[in-house]
Amino acid sequence: MGDGQIGPTLDLISLDDMMERFGDDRAFIDELLESYFQEAAPNMESLAEAVAAGDAERVTYVAHALKGMSGNMGFGQVQDAFYRMETMGKSGKLDGAATLLAELQDLQRRLEADYRKILGR
Repeated sequence: MGDGQIGPTLDLISLDDMMERFGDDRAFIDELLESYFQEAAPNMESLAEAVAAGDAERVTYVAHALKGMSGNMGFGQVQDAFYRMETMGKSGKLDGAATLLAELQDLQRRLEADYRKILGR
């Protein structure tokens, strides 16, 4: 996938994996997920603004933050995608950033929808 594409399918972390990673406490996992999605939303908006403005420094900063958040949750595929965006920002070359942003937005929506389904919300 060296062309910047995220790919057609998601390899989401399972609830079992999250329970193993964070403890066998569904309420705690629910709280972690809620926190992740609440914090990710304004950061995604900020990333979109930075991409639209061609602000490579801000793209780097926000993508780095989102990469870390995703990694902390164990969302490896999402983390990798934010790493690619961060790398674009560091290079100062945002060609393809709008396309990657659209894919990241879709990935975040799908991730949240899948977890809401898993957690019964």
